[in-house]
Order: sequence, then C-alpha cells, then structure tokens
Amino acid sequence: MPLFSPPPVAVYETAAIPGSIAETCHRYTASSASTPNGGTLYLMSTTLTAGQVVGHVGFCTGANAGVAPTHWWAALLDSSYVQQAHSADQGSAALPASTWQSLAMTAPYTATYTGTYYLGLCFTATTTIPNILAPTFNPAAQFITGTAVRTPVLGGTSTTGLTTPGTDGTTTYIAPTTSGPTFYMYAAA
Repeated sequence: MPLFSPPPVAVYETAAIPGSIAETCHRYTASSASTPNGGTLYLMSTTLTAGQVVGHVGFCTGANAGVAPTHWWAALLDSSYVQQAHSADQGSAALPASTWQSLAMTAPYTATYTGTYYLGLCFTATTTIPNILAPTFNPAAQFITGTAVRTPVLGGTSTTGLTTPGTDGTTTYIAPTTSGPTFYMYAAA
C-alpha cells in the first residue's frame, strides 16, 4: 500500500470551486505565480468527458495586480486548437491581486468527445499584466528538447499579437511547440 494516496478526482475537483469540472493542474501544487507576455494566448491542457458543459473558465491572479489592462479574456479550445467557446473581452475591467476570476463563456459549450481540451488566457495592458497562479514545478516535458519532445505539448504559448478572442468553431490557434508556464485554470459548469 502506498504511503500517500491522493483523494479521488471527484473529491478535490469540486470541493473548493463550486461547479468545477476540470483543472489544468492540481490546486494543491499551485503555490507560485507567473506573468504572461502581453498579447500571447497561453494554452493549458485539461480533460473533459463527452457531455460535460463548460459555461465558465477561471483562474486566480497572484500577488501582482493588472494595472491599466486593455484586453483580457479566456477561451476553450478542442484538441485541434479550434476555439469552441470564449468569454467576452473584459477590456479595462479591474484585475486585482490574489483574486479568483470566473469568466462566463458567451455561450456554454458541451464537450463532444472525451479527451484533451485546452483552456486559454490572453492579456494586454498599457502598464502591468497580472501574474497568474501557477504550480511550483514545471512539467517534465519542458526540460526535453530536440527529437524527444512529445506532442501534443500540454501547455505553453500559442498565437501572439492578439487583443480579442476569435470566432467559436472557426478560429484555429497555433499549437504550442515548446512548453511554457503552466497556469492554474479550471473549467466550470
């Protein structure tokens, strides 16, 4: 018998965040923060089950607030990096430090297959982009280079130069080619 057995997935995924159905990393590991680059879409993988409905995508800011944001939004992408749902562009809405953000999708999305989906975040600001809660470790894939890199990359940077979200069901973003910061994000009903 192992010395430590983690609780069943259903216990920790729904206990702290009402309506949470999936996370990009276990919330117990999210004890640091990382600052994204402006205008870059960051993708973090998660798993959804066919039939699950995603109405919100959320994250938590770290100790640094966003100052003078100009655009920020979240999205849900399928395994082919096609945007399936997105939040409204939050524009200049405040991004205080150490605050949970739950962004409603403009239309809820029902997962059509069981498997990998991506949660995406994009920020721009005239002054300071907030840092985002992240795990204290990097995925092992981040340290592998050359022919040993496994695809798909489970989290990293995607398309750059963005301000507003694309069109659901049509916009396809660039697949990450190298692992980047892994932010803590969640999908909720």
